[in-house]
Amino acid sequence: MAASTLVVAALFNPLRGRVQRVVDRRFNRSRYDAEGIVAAFTARLRQTVGLDAVRRDLTGAVYEAFQPTQVSVWVMPAVRTSHAAAAEAGVNSQT
Repeated sequence: MAASTLVVAALFNPLRGRVQRVVDRRFNRSRYDAEGIVAAFTARLRQTVGLDAVRRDLTGAVYEAFQPTQVSVWVMPAVRTSHAAAAEAGVNSQT
């Protein structure tokens, strides 16, 4: 009896997953829209170098996906290393 119950459960699980995805798409559309927006943002992020462009794209993606009343992006200032400071001063640090 227990073995047959396990077999039925194992066979039913994939069908349950498919039905659940259909129901989620139908009644929880915003979640799927948000996932698509985040995927598109990630693809654009791979090609973006400038910090301002990343900030604008990030805030746009957040507004589009979640529609918050406010978005803030805090950026930590860059930490200067001794190598970067020497290069900025024109000193050759490899001597």
